[in-house]
Amino acid sequence: MVKIIIMLTPLCLLHSTAVMSQSVRRQAPSRRDWTNKDSLAQAFYNMAQSTNNLDSALNSLKKAINFKPHYAEAYYGLAGVYAATGNSDSALLCYRKAIEMKPHYAEAFNDMGVEYAHLSNSDSAIICYKEAIHLKKDYSDAWLNLGNANYRQKHFKDAMLAYRTAIVYDSNNARAYESIAVVFSDEKQYDSALQYFKSAVALDRTLTNSAGSSVFLDIGEFYMYLARVAGTRLDSRDLIVVYSDSAVVYFQEEIRLVVADDNARYELGEAFENANKPDSAKLCYAEIVKRNPELPEHLHQEAAALLQSGNWDQAMTKYLTLEKLDPKLAETLDKAFGKLK
Repeated sequence: MVKIIIMLTPLCLLHSTAVMSQSVRRQAPSRRDWTNKDSLAQAFYNMAQSTNNLDSALNSLKKAINFKPHYAEAYYGLAGVYAATGNSDSALLCYRKAIEMKPHYAEAFNDMGVEYAHLSNSDSAIICYKEAIHLKKDYSDAWLNLGNANYRQKHFKDAMLAYRTAIVYDSNNARAYESIAVVFSDEKQYDSALQYFKSAVALDRTLTNSAGSSVFLDIGEFYMYLARVAGTRLDSRDLIVVYSDSAVVYFQEEIRLVVADDNARYELGEAFENANKPDSAKLCYAEIVKRNPELPEHLHQEAAALLQSGNWDQAMTKYLTLEKLDPKLAETLDKAFGKLK
């Protein structure tokens, strides 16, 4: 089967706020305020908050700082803009300046931790998250980010504790539920993992994993895994159908949310096959080919090249996928290289 293998990893990092908020409308200072530097700084800061254009926000924030050099919030906003544009050095510098001017700035510590995490510096990220939590104990997103940093370092118990604490302070933190599910998955506690995945999507149906797919895809893949495990037992045919039917529901929901997700569409076809619904499976595969008319020929070429180079396992994977999408084209591999199955 040709698909991207999605590693379940809770690496979605939460900044305290969006880079620029649309909730604050642009405010023009009155004429007499133009002589007041603080008022001018506030006006430019508000302009930055009211735009989605990063360049405009950058210019406005710089002007705000020019009028008010010790404007911690403006430096914090400027750091967010630099972070959004991939300028980590400038982002970290601005976060430090914001903290220097406002030592109890929990949000700045949290977001500086996020930036360190993006640089794969988990040790520094953890220090920042812990400081944010020290300043603001009920900071749910900082707890979540601390859990993610511990997870990356394979400190799973510490990660689980942080995730659970995030939920204590915010029972609607869908990302924390999803992250707990991932830890349970790693520990092969699949019933608990499914429970937390379902809780996550109940709170936020648009929640995505670190690969950009919705959590519905994760749940569907869990059920497919359980179906494969059931398939290793001779007396479990009914379980295979039950798990596959459950997978169908979640793959369909994923496709409703992300129409272009042909990975989910392919897995939906496999789930239909497991559930003894071959006609529905064929419709899924036909839709993939309709959306990607060049895919079968690419698979054919790749399988042929892999066979010639002696990569039999990879060739088999390509061949079996091609057989589902275009059985007639797959037959040419049989004729040219002999039966693979």
